[in-house]
Amino acid sequence: MAFFKLPSHYVFDYKPMFYDPKKERRDTVRKQVRRELGLDDDPHAYRYSIKFRHDSFYHRKIKRSQNVRLMVILVLLVIIAYLILYSDLLESIFKSFM
Repeated sequence: MAFFKLPSHYVFDYKPMFYDPKKERRDTVRKQVRRELGLDDDPHAYRYSIKFRHDSFYHRKIKRSQNVRLMVILVLLVIIAYLILYSDLLESIFKSFM
């Protein structure tokens, strides 16, 4: 919650363009070869699927670590509650205050 609106930073989407005739020729030859071989026109299609699988693996790993952490905390709380309820610790604390 802000009382004053702060100006945001300026974002420029400047991409310098350079003409490289060798690269253009190379790209056209690659496109022709891919078209002749019947390969997928989208060169990034395989890369996206790898990234998606990697992300799902990462999220499963985080979820698993969160579940383990939760179980450890619950076990510790149960042990502490058991020690407080079924030991003489609670009685000794009340006697020290009285």
